[in-house]
Amino acid sequence: MKIFREIKRSLFREFKFRNRSIDQETFIVLDTETTGLNPILGDKIVSIACVKVKSNKIKKNGSINQLIDPERLIPRRSSKIHGIMDGDVEGKPTITAYEKIMSKFIGTNSIVGHNIEFDINFLQSSLKSTQLSKLISKNPIIDTLLLSSALFPNYKSHELSFLCNKFDIDTSKYQRHTAWGDTLMTAKLFIYLVKIIRKKNINNLYELIRFSNQAKHIKQLQRESFGPHIK
Repeated sequence: MKIFREIKRSLFREFKFRNRSIDQETFIVLDTETTGLNPILGDKIVSIACVKVKSNKIKKNGSINQLIDPERLIPRRSSKIHGIMDGDVEGKPTITAYEKIMSKFIGTNSIVGHNIEFDINFLQSSLKSTQLSKLISKNPIIDTLLLSSALFPNYKSHELSFLCNKFDIDTSKYQRHTAWGDTLMTAKLFIYLVKIIRKKNINNLYELIRFSNQAKHIKQLQRESFGPHIK
């Protein structure tokens, strides 16, 4: 069965992270805003933000909050969501031009995001055969959406704002649907979830990713059994 072959490959890839302690790891929390939802159809990144989390704290020394020239027009329907207009990105670096800065910032650290697959797909689509693309394919990837789904499978939603409200995480200073605001919200959510996960005697990155992927595999099995409408 295809799903079990994918699980086996995933576990083999992540097994090498078993010697990387959660308490010692630096996590790069990342979010993007885009012109649309599908990089295959030509949608591009218009904004990217990153912060570093270590020892359950957002590090103050070093962050990224950058508007990106998508080299195309931004649809009005997208601007209504994230507030970024064509004039805002005029003269800003393209994602290709900004790639080296991103690669240096991320390094070999773990990458964290809420529904991170969305951001990864856009970065990989825009930056094929670059250093950042190689880092993304090698670095540990942790999705707070999957992690929350694995911890709280009975919640009616795992949307970012819903979870932050559920856990009384103060997000009053952060603007939703901006790369910077969503990055900080995700970072705070990640810190909250890690505190819970550590109580389950999960100590290294391999165990953390394996636990969060339980939700991913359940969803994949549901799709195979009941069709693509199950999400």
